[in-house]
Amino acid sequence: MRLLPELFAKPEPAAAHPKARTQRIVPVLDGVTGTTLAGLVQSLRTFEESARFGAMSAPQEGACLHLAREIETLPQTVNSDESRLGFYALTCPSIALHDGNAPIACDAATRRAGLLHQEVCLEFEASALDSESVARLARLKQCGFRLGLDVRRSGPIALDAALRVLIDTLRIDAREVFQHANYGAMLDAASATGVLVIAEHAHWRDGQRLREIGVRGLVKPGTDA
Repeated sequence: MRLLPELFAKPEPAAAHPKARTQRIVPVLDGVTGTTLAGLVQSLRTFEESARFGAMSAPQEGACLHLAREIETLPQTVNSDESRLGFYALTCPSIALHDGNAPIACDAATRRAGLLHQEVCLEFEASALDSESVARLARLKQCGFRLGLDVRRSGPIALDAALRVLIDTLRIDAREVFQHANYGAMLDAASATGVLVIAEHAHWRDGQRLREIGVRGLVKPGTDA
């Protein structure tokens, strides 16, 4: 018996499933004019230090490897959002600041991604700073990266001359600034050096008030009720 080929359906090629997005970009808006100043990269992949029990436990991804992967993913996120902002602030694991390989790993990842170093702002928790942090931040700055500090958990810090010349952004919680008067010295130092201070949990109505104390950028500002 002869089999007719048209009786058999040809196998359909497997549909290409788009990769799940692991990052999204939230714009930083000028609190007075509403223009976009930069972008905050929010990642679904978080780096967490975890305890290991026994030789058979799964190895933990290094902080530098995690950070390099986030940098290499950034161009895909930017292209999918169809927006090209001035620079992108990327939250970094605190432990990466204490890793001597961080400048090399970040530099190599940026080159592989085809990004300009000035487009990437590496943001660290202010609570991770210690006596050696200025030297470590300076090494990253020498590579051409922008640098940021997040003080939402630590509260205000002393921006001495050595630190303030390295920092490009400072992230704060507007609610804390309005409730406590001890942010004045830090905001004055940041404003005098040209640091972009970015406030979360603010409203549009707070824009001018925040501008007067040196806070220019807002993230997801609330509408005026």
